[in-house]
Amino acid sequence: MGLKSYPKVYFRLIVAGFSIVMALGLTKAFLPIMAVELDPRGTLVGLVTSSWFFARAFVEIPSGLIIGKLGRRNLLITGLLLSTFAPIISVFSNNIYMLMVGMTIWGLGGGLFFMSSTVAVFDLFETGKRGKAMGALQAVELIGSFMGAPIGAIIAGIWGFPPVFSVASLVVSLGLIATFASREIRNLDVNPSNDLRLKPFADIVSCLRNRRLVAVSFINMSRMLVIQGVFFTVLQLHLNTELNMSIEAIGLVLGCRTGGIMMSTIASGFVAERTGSKPLIAASLIAEACCLCLFPIVTSLEQVMLLATVGGIASGFIFTSLTVVMSELVAPSVRGVALGVYRTFMDVGGIVGPIMFAFLYTVYAAWTAFLAAALVFLFCVLVLAIVRHEPNDFSRPAPNSQ
Repeated sequence: MGLKSYPKVYFRLIVAGFSIVMALGLTKAFLPIMAVELDPRGTLVGLVTSSWFFARAFVEIPSGLIIGKLGRRNLLITGLLLSTFAPIISVFSNNIYMLMVGMTIWGLGGGLFFMSSTVAVFDLFETGKRGKAMGALQAVELIGSFMGAPIGAIIAGIWGFPPVFSVASLVVSLGLIATFASREIRNLDVNPSNDLRLKPFADIVSCLRNRRLVAVSFINMSRMLVIQGVFFTVLQLHLNTELNMSIEAIGLVLGCRTGGIMMSTIASGFVAERTGSKPLIAASLIAEACCLCLFPIVTSLEQVMLLATVGGIASGFIFTSLTVVMSELVAPSVRGVALGVYRTFMDVGGIVGPIMFAFLYTVYAAWTAFLAAALVFLFCVLVLAIVRHEPNDFSRPAPNSQ
């Protein structure tokens, strides 16, 4: 099944996902540095990054419950609307609290959008084809992040931080217009899947009792703990403060990491078919832990870029393979709820990570944050042993219960 045979709605989702990810990527190179300028004491810096995930943590499970009732298109458009409006608040942020409000609303929009788009992809493709479809979707979205970080860094270096948020709002608005006018997106809800009906609270409890699902969700939470706490908070501060790198150079480093993620995301479906998902995830966790141990040691821009690229390749393999494994650990009838649980764990990591690692960086030193992150990934390798994945459990569609 080549990309040419994929349904048109899939490519509409790609366009919208590209716009929202690129807009957020514009801020990645400087957001913690901007936070330090607004809060010189540094006590609230971690909360700025956490704010984006704080709102998402409260919508992931509910959005999984209501998506069948309200419709995927409505949640997609609502998410894009909020993501268009939120950067405007940040344009006028003259204190760190206002910046946190803007990031919180942005996170709410992102949560609604990505939940809806992921469930749509799960419903459009069969299990055997889902990995490749998710990989291609995420790769195109990551191109937006790859482009966003260096472009945002250049804009910030020349004109300052506020204009970057204006550009971000414009970028998302283009995705909003494309989604609102799309007939294919509107048809997503013409024949809603039986798997996406409003679910009782008992389904959430059932998912939380699934030891394998909880183990995979814990790994996902740990990944986000490190990604948001180290790669999108501590790393920028370390490069700017201790290695005296410019915002433009930091944008280049983040672009290298995203480029690595993009390459492995494209290849993840094909590699996982040959190695198996669990061995691929375990090897990638170990590789990224090694890169984290080396970050406090290297000093040149070229060395940092190399580590960022290698770590990004490992991260891309983990992200796509872990999502596919999660989808196959539960019955199709509760897949929407399971995805909400899975992403809520992720959001908890996004909330706690920046606060925890910013504390280690501020109170102790950069190397303590990087070492702690490496240990978290190595522990995840042990947790992965709990997940005894049986690929045929739910690989076939459930019989029609109507």
